[in-house]
Amino acid sequence: MTRTATAILLAIVPLGAQHLKTTVAIVARHDLPSTYTLASGSVATAGAVMGHELALKLPDGRTVAVVCRAKSHWTDWSQGAYRSCRVPLGDTAKADFDGKHVKLTWPVSLDGKKTESETYDIVEVEPATVK
Repeated sequence: MTRTATAILLAIVPLGAQHLKTTVAIVARHDLPSTYTLASGSVATAGAVMGHELALKLPDGRTVAVVCRAKSHWTDWSQGAYRSCRVPLGDTAKADFDGKHVKLTWPVSLDGKKTESETYDIVEVEPATVK
C-alpha cells in the first residue's frame, strides 16, 4: 500500500476499526510505575498500571498514545510476578494496528534480521495538527 493510500485510509476509517500495517515514529516514552494520567485537550484519562507508555506519530500526522501493561511472568517467578514490557530501542518501529491493539516490531541485530516485538493497547488517537 502506498503512503498516499495509507493516509487516505487513515483519514476515512477510524483507527480502531481497521487493520493497518505501517511504520511509525516514536515521539515520546514514559515508564509507568503505578499510576498515570493522560490529558489531551479537554479529555483526561487516569488509571493504575505497571508498564510503559509511548506516543506514536502516524504517516498522516496523527499521534497515537499506547500503553503496555506489565505481563504476568509465568515461567520464572524468581524475578517477580511480572516481566517488564519490551520497548523499541530506536525512534521508529513497524506497527500492526488491529482494533484496540498495536503490535510494534523493531530490529535488534546489526543486520536487521532479528526482531523483537510487544503488543500495546491503544489509549487515544489525537488528530493531526493543522499548519
